[in-house]
Amino acid sequence: MRRDMDLVRRILKDMAEAGGPLKASAFVTEGTTFEEVCYHFRIMDEAGLIKATVTYAGDAPYFAVASELTWEGNDFLATVESDTIWQKVKSRVAKATGDASFSVFKAVAVKMTEAAVMAGL
Repeated sequence: MRRDMDLVRRILKDMAEAGGPLKASAFVTEGTTFEEVCYHFRIMDEAGLIKATVTYAGDAPYFAVASELTWEGNDFLATVESDTIWQKVKSRVAKATGDASFSVFKAVAVKMTEAAVMAGL
C-alpha cells in the first residue's frame, strides 16, 4: 500500500475541525477503503502527526481511532491547509519527481507558505 498525501491532509483537517477522536470509518469513501485509512492512521502515528490506535484481527484491521493531532501534525496542517498552497505543493512535487518523501512535501509547503506570508506583508 502506498501513502496518499491527499488522505493525510484530509485526516489532519478533519481531526482539527472535529476537536476530538475520529474513527477510521469516518474517512471511508467510494475511493478509499477502511484498510487504506487504517494504514494511514498507523503511518501517521509512526511519523508523529497524530496519536492513533489500530487494532488488528490477524492481518486485517478491525478498529482504528485517531485521538488527537500532535505538534508536528498541527505544524504540517498549518502549511497545507490552504487549498491553493496544497495544489501548488502537489504540482511542484509532481513536476520535479512525481512523488517525494514527507520531509520534501513539508519543506515545499513551508517555503510556499512563507512566500505567501511575506507577499502579504
